[in-house]
Amino acid sequence: MLALVLACSGCGGRTDSGEMEATSIRGVVTFQGQPLSGGVIVFAPDPERGGQGPPLMADIAADGSYAIVETPQRPIAPGYYRVALAPPPHWRYVPHAAPFPLALTRPDQSGLLRDIRAGQVNLYSFAVELTAPAHP
Repeated sequence: MLALVLACSGCGGRTDSGEMEATSIRGVVTFQGQPLSGGVIVFAPDPERGGQGPPLMADIAADGSYAIVETPQRPIAPGYYRVALAPPPHWRYVPHAAPFPLALTRPDQSGLLRDIRAGQVNLYSFAVELTAPAHP
């Protein structure tokens, strides 16, 4: 069985100069209480809720943090996104590492859905805790 604890919040609006704040998605990802260092997080637009466009991806830093920041070359459309998490490539070679739940590596199977709002910082942290052995 898998327990997934989520911390979600958002804040944003206008900058001090009155301009609309750039959309961003930020947070921290942990697995079994440790940062998912070297992993990847993917936000894929949810087609069932009208989402379109390419997925948004970010590397997960050594401290478990990630950030996806809107730029003119990489706009972030508001709406619902399916989320996937992937461990680092060397994961399978770490002795005694808990098996990573394969369902979390696919946006269409993870069960993780987040609403991204325009013009604000969207904070979404994910804490993956296995409560029993995972089966691939």
